[in-house]
Amino acid sequence: MLNENPRVIFLKEVVDVTSIAFAQKLVEKFRGGRIYIPNKMPHEKHELRQAFSTEELEVLIENFGGNQIDVPRDLTNRAAERRRKILELRSKNMRICDIYKSADCTYRWVQETLRRERERRKAEENQLNLFENERKKQSKY
Repeated sequence: MLNENPRVIFLKEVVDVTSIAFAQKLVEKFRGGRIYIPNKMPHEKHELRQAFSTEELEVLIENFGGNQIDVPRDLTNRAAERRRKILELRSKNMRICDIYKSADCTYRWVQETLRRERERRKAEENQLNLFENERKKQSKY
């Protein structure tokens, strides 16, 4: 599920052939989006030409031309911090459409986080029930 489209490139792959500085510029300009990398140098007014030097674009085109790049919202992984905030806000009965704005993430991320939390709690409850049933079986007297 992580990379459903073989023509979609992730930022780590870009960093491997360019640099962290280039990745940072990519995130600043296209934060949270998906951009298409053309097979040849784009015209002067193209947003990629405006954002990057010719040398940087040549490397990008040579390695990823014809593909798309999923650009994250940030270079650092703040998933645990966002998860904590989402669960905290939901415990205060906030709506999903308000949570995603406060937690600085997408609506879908909030939905997925809440779904995973429900599954985790259900699994935990099932585990506790299993031990309780075993304890009752063993103590017949």
